[in-house]
Amino acid sequence: MNTGDLYATPENQERLVLGQTEDGNIAFATRGGNTQHDYDRCQIQRPEVFTAEATLVNTVVTDELARVQSKFAPWLAAKNIR
Repeated sequence: MNTGDLYATPENQERLVLGQTEDGNIAFATRGGNTQHDYDRCQIQRPEVFTAEATLVNTVVTDELARVQSKFAPWLAAKNIR
């Protein structure tokens, strides 16, 4: 799993991988089932939980990743996401 990978859950939620914590947990942004919605929150999960709940869809276009990372920059910095 890499930064920029896009996953989907069975409930049609999209998850964009934003990076990892120092201990290897996955930081990601989520948006509900309509791709017209913007990513509205961030979460952190252990990799085994993340992959059990979602399947890889695609790797996101670089500018979309940069836009979302910029939107959540204070949160990512506070959590020391790399």
